[in-house]
Amino acid sequence: MERKKARNGDGSITSRQTATKGLVWDVQLTVKDRRGLAHRTSKRGFKTEKAAIMWRDAQKQRSRAGQMVKGPSLTVPGLCDRYIDSSPHLRGSSEKVYRSAVNKHIRPRLDIRVDNLTPNVMQEFLDETVRVMGERGRSGSGTVKRCLAVVRAALSWASSADQGLIGHNPLAGSRIRDRSKQVHRSSLTALEVDSLLSGSTGRSALAWRLFLETGMRKGEVLALSFSDIDWGDGTVRIGATLTAEGGGWRVVERVKSGTAHIMPLSDRLTALLRAELNDDGISPRTYVFQGAHGRPVTPSSLERWWARDCKAAGLSGRVIHELRHTWATRALEAGVQPSVVAKIMGHANVATTLRHYRHVSMDEMRLAVNLVSSKLPQGPVVVTANVTAGESQAPESRG
Repeated sequence: MERKKARNGDGSITSRQTATKGLVWDVQLTVKDRRGLAHRTSKRGFKTEKAAIMWRDAQKQRSRAGQMVKGPSLTVPGLCDRYIDSSPHLRGSSEKVYRSAVNKHIRPRLDIRVDNLTPNVMQEFLDETVRVMGERGRSGSGTVKRCLAVVRAALSWASSADQGLIGHNPLAGSRIRDRSKQVHRSSLTALEVDSLLSGSTGRSALAWRLFLETGMRKGEVLALSFSDIDWGDGTVRIGATLTAEGGGWRVVERVKSGTAHIMPLSDRLTALLRAELNDDGISPRTYVFQGAHGRPVTPSSLERWWARDCKAAGLSGRVIHELRHTWATRALEAGVQPSVVAKIMGHANVATTLRHYRHVSMDEMRLAVNLVSSKLPQGPVVVTANVTAGESQAPESRG
């Protein structure tokens, strides 16, 4: 083994012969962390001496700037755990959803050392998360948002001057894309709707019909109580939602648009809801979809109903929110005014309705083109024959 001479404080660069890679270079030097404590660091297997020198000089520069990593390397999930444990401002639902993101997604699929984390690695992890959630019939948008938020927060906390757990934040200034938002969610076809409803029974069939006939959001459906229904007028008041707050699922008197609204129910849906109420044979239950101990059914239970019924109907890759999308799209296609659709869906303005739910079809465009064409003067059109192959000739218009 050949040892290169090094000045005091430069560390050592050692070359060695390997059976597979040939001559490689190893570096070992002493650096100081943020708190001024000296410790040895090393890296082996550089292909050239120049690369080894460049890495050594970079470590020395970081040491002089007080940016060296203190102590042993941390893993990404381990760092997230330390951040959550050390953050008293994280309370209730925030702590719960962060720990869930770490345990269900980050620890199983991003269990790497922090110094191996790069923006590309993080992007690949989030893309994989979208794929995994898609296989479960969910968009993954909320999961991606929470995973990225907890990793960014943990890195920012660990790289701060007060902590000094890592030398630098590897995701600082990087642009990481949430590709779950790029997934185009389409409405269900008439055949798919028929298959879904035909294969569903009991409470799940009532749930899917509620989505399809009212365009309600998932949290609004689960928070719906029989007391919200005016049986005489055949209307329902939508002013509450089921949300993960206060350390668990609970109903809050709040909707996404900020304002409660009243909407009519179809005669068929009103009859189904009344039948559900009468089936109890006792006083009305608090919630239309009530679980144990008088609480509403949770979103996870609703997702299990959805997965079971979609499997029975032969549907794949669909999510519950597409039922809301289906209602809005069918209403707009039937000629319902966008302002009316926006009011029923609880949108603050019509632009939101058109942006998210109005997707013009080819048939509609063809109808529009033919309609405009029919309004134009219809003169005879003569197309000259004897056009050679591969050439085109503009038609002459007479009259």
